[in-house]
Amino acid sequence: MANILIAGDSWGCGEFGWYASPDELNLAWKKFYNSVKGADYPPAPLYSNWMNLPAFVLLELKTKFNFLGDETLLPYLISPAPWKLLHRGLEHYLIESGHIVTNISMSGGSNNFIINAIRSQESLKLFDVIFYFQTDPVRDLRPYTNFKKDFSTYKQLILWQNSQLNTTYTQLNQLGSEIYMLGGCSKLNLSLLSKHKNLIPLFESIPEFLLPSYSHPEIWFSDWYNLIDKQFDIDSLDKLVYNKGVQDSLANYRDLFWPDGHHPNRFGYKKIFDYINENIFRQS
Repeated sequence: MANILIAGDSWGCGEFGWYASPDELNLAWKKFYNSVKGADYPPAPLYSNWMNLPAFVLLELKTKFNFLGDETLLPYLISPAPWKLLHRGLEHYLIESGHIVTNISMSGGSNNFIINAIRSQESLKLFDVIFYFQTDPVRDLRPYTNFKKDFSTYKQLILWQNSQLNTTYTQLNQLGSEIYMLGGCSKLNLSLLSKHKNLIPLFESIPEFLLPSYSHPEIWFSDWYNLIDKQFDIDSLDKLVYNKGVQDSLANYRDLFWPDGHHPNRFGYKKIFDYINENIFRQS
């Protein structure tokens, strides 16, 4: 039996699903937004203005809709759509096999946020094993105040992403404990990771582990709908759209990424657990 810490974004939380169909969610969103804001909300894209919602609307969202585990959602990413945690993924299987698990993962969290959550723990020495689900590095730019001014090409995003990952790895390494790294929505940069002795690559890419034919997109840009504007040239836009298409194609693999099409389901997490159990716990 081990004392385990799981830290990450929604990929560290588990399997997610919906109460309703996309059309029903869209209708529910517009009805709610109109009742609170008093204005007609654009029908598509469904969540284009989450981050621009006023504080009183966010408060209404928290009180009027029933979220399971809504304490794990960042305030500016709360959706009126009834999105819920259906299964606790890796955490569930670890507990089921007799381990003690502390899970501080937060849906929508940035790498900066996750690291600060780890730092808030009383002592990392209490944990025998730490798992870190790496998220989209671009989230560390929130609230994106200067994004449109600072980024106008795909290459700039890639360069910044790698630089920020190196900062993330440096901060994690400085915590002084061994940390198993899992590439969730963001693929590990093994070249950068190799410079940090406390960081152990476990899954370079969870999607690639579960789907050997899958090729992880270079950029898993979760907030891009709010930020892409005329500042990008056609070539950069084409590359961003291509990456988004690869990201969204996970929905085609219903046996492992159903029902929400973005996160592994319980069967995917069972494969992840089986690998961890075989390669970490049975060797210890």
